[in-house]
Amino acid sequence: MFRAFAGGVLLFIFAGVLQSALLSQWHLLHGTADAVLLAWAVWVLYEHRYAPPWAWALVAGAVVEVYSALPVGIPLLGYGLAGVAAHYILQRIEEPRIPLLFAFVGIGTILVQGVAFLGRWAFDGVSAPISLVLVQVILPSMLLNTLLALPFYAIVGEWADWTLPPRELIA
Repeated sequence: MFRAFAGGVLLFIFAGVLQSALLSQWHLLHGTADAVLLAWAVWVLYEHRYAPPWAWALVAGAVVEVYSALPVGIPLLGYGLAGVAAHYILQRIEEPRIPLLFAFVGIGTILVQGVAFLGRWAFDGVSAPISLVLVQVILPSMLLNTLLALPFYAIVGEWADWTLPPRELIA
């Protein structure tokens, strides 16, 4: 269990560094890709034996909390809501992984970006029409996250194979 936890935390830290150093510079309109969200979405597909998706989402939200300019608690809330949605979905559907990945990325992007906008609106006084935020930030972010989902699936899948204990073979 410690190995799975350490692997997840290190993965989210690496994704946070990648996000703050590289992906934050890639803009489509005003949206950017979210490396931590992508890493979380793939990690949840591989590792939900030791901790539920919402717990991993809170760890990912805590990593984002460290480097984000959002008001305190907003990343935790956004990622936590995405984790609850993923937990609900994984209770009903476990295979196939690729459609679940795109579902997690889409739902997660909407929830994380939506909560971030509401947090900035409530605490920082940022005012913008919701239609503008949807068209200029949320949808472009969703497109970038969707384009990067499969490369992250390959990279994080290798990381999961390396750090997680092997699954028992079912005869």
